[in-house]
Amino acid sequence: MIVCLNCNFNALQSAIFCEKCGANFIHEQEQRLDHNIEDTDILYGLLDAYIGTKNNSFHQDQKEAIESTIKSGSKTLVVQKTGWGKSAVYFIAAKYLKLKSNKITIIVSPLLSLMKDQIRSVTNNGFLNIQTINSTQEYENMLDSRNNIINNNLDVLIISPERFSNSDFERNVFPKIVNDIGLVVIDEAHCLSQWGHDFRIDYNLLSKDILPQLSDETSLLFTTATASEVVIDDLNHNLNIDKTITGNLIRTSLSIVNLGEINYVQAVAWIKKNLTNLHGSGIIYTLTVKRAQAFAFWLRANGVNATAYHGRLEPSERTDIEQQFLDNKFKVVVSTSALGMGFDKPDIGFVIHLGMPKSLTDYYQQIGRAGRKLENAICVIMSLPDDSEINNYFINQIVPDIEHVEALLNATNEQPEEYEVIKKRSGVHGKYARKLMKRLFLEGYLNHHGNQVYSNTRNLDKYDTTNSKEILKTRHEEWNNLLGLLNSDTCLMLQIVNHFGQNISSDYKCYKCTNCIEKNIYEFPNEFDEKNVIPINEIEEQYEKNLINNNPKNNELSNTLKKYRREISLDKQIPEFGVFNNKELNLIVSNQPNNINDLKKTGVSQYTIDNYGDVIINIVTQKSN
Repeated sequence: MIVCLNCNFNALQSAIFCEKCGANFIHEQEQRLDHNIEDTDILYGLLDAYIGTKNNSFHQDQKEAIESTIKSGSKTLVVQKTGWGKSAVYFIAAKYLKLKSNKITIIVSPLLSLMKDQIRSVTNNGFLNIQTINSTQEYENMLDSRNNIINNNLDVLIISPERFSNSDFERNVFPKIVNDIGLVVIDEAHCLSQWGHDFRIDYNLLSKDILPQLSDETSLLFTTATASEVVIDDLNHNLNIDKTITGNLIRTSLSIVNLGEINYVQAVAWIKKNLTNLHGSGIIYTLTVKRAQAFAFWLRANGVNATAYHGRLEPSERTDIEQQFLDNKFKVVVSTSALGMGFDKPDIGFVIHLGMPKSLTDYYQQIGRAGRKLENAICVIMSLPDDSEINNYFINQIVPDIEHVEALLNATNEQPEEYEVIKKRSGVHGKYARKLMKRLFLEGYLNHHGNQVYSNTRNLDKYDTTNSKEILKTRHEEWNNLLGLLNSDTCLMLQIVNHFGQNISSDYKCYKCTNCIEKNIYEFPNEFDEKNVIPINEIEEQYEKNLINNNPKNNELSNTLKKYRREISLDKQIPEFGVFNNKELNLIVSNQPNNINDLKKTGVSQYTIDNYGDVIINIVTQKSN
């Protein structure tokens, strides 16, 4: 037998994880032995300098991750739960490499706006000199950062993956620093895998275009908190990982409350009945922007200090909401998945899912926002009647629009041409065209000659959807796995960590979720409660009407669009809803898009965009001037 030093549980000698608390036995042994470790004293000294106090200890697996990372030319994958401390690993490794070899570290992250507190902490105490280049910088500040990067006057450069597609960075900055790079950190590395829940094309451009340019002595560190077994296997295979470090993913501070399948009225009534009993501030996740906006509006009307957060907000608006939330100015932020990876508010007391996300991976990632520095945080999940319809829509976006793909293929010649020329010839609009061009390059249909110049590599005008359909099949299986969670009777936390490959005893109980405790902590709404609320779908309708009715310009815009719709209806001899329906009209009026890309974001149909999009944009922009 082996005794767990964390909870005194007697486990089998061969056990890796404690069946009771999930502690890693192997780690506990290694922490006490420190065999074959070079510069151990230096690493502990850097840890103290990083934290700002003396005699600190590394968290479980942190020192092992740093030791692997600082080996010349190593490739390390770290999969650890949210709040474990991955920033300590790459910041300490960066400092070590700067001291030892005067090499800089590049951290690639999609979460630049959310890393400002980490950056401020390590720069204010003088631990690291960190520079960033991002689209929100003033021009003079960007030039200063650019010059410091080129002249190696920094320790760490933090940039987004999209920055590598910037023509100036690609042509004039990266080639000048490539030999000075000691470490490249790819944060949120699950984005590299096509099987990952948040696959991103710009991440894969890194592995295809950028990583091969690095010196053999440059180390690579890939970090993520949300990688399933399939994703870990995919990353190991495609990136030739030397060492994979996975830790205990059990979140002991989280209590999962499963409400199962409920209707629109019950969902609103439950939140109204129980919200005041939820301590601190929290997040309510919704599946759509409209629902986030509408429910935040309803909460405010019912005396709750709430706001909506989503991907259509300007970067400055998102940053402002994040800071106000950190300062506890809001009881609730009603958000889409946009407020997910990387947001670090340690005292979030609750997360409510007003509708289920696409997968267990998404769910684990989102509840990971809660309870980082609390003994207990509540995570409520409920399934609404339209969950399947909405998630099927998002899942099916994996398969690109074939008509647009083939239009771009037909518009690309064997001779290299600039992206803007190809896009104009194809007729495909905006950012969607850029995204498809990158995807076609990754999949081998196009050559990329740098600086957004492309040529046709296969001389093919037909796109093979086989790979997309395989991924689509996997996504639907993941959705069905999450549905299974609703109807299960085993520990909910156990099912989640099993999904990520942490195989602990089937008898494990967290003693905090609805399947592990008999008593219902929160009251389910009764008939009286339900009579005093309106369903979430009606809240959305009221919100849209309020936006329109409270703004004279909106009334004018609505009437102009109706007039245009009527003219098209008479001309084509089709009903008015066959042009665009009232729901789409309200979306256009409430969002007032300035271009085709903005119009796509409102949620109107592709048919409306293709047939009437340009005229709609002209009408909106004329009325707003």
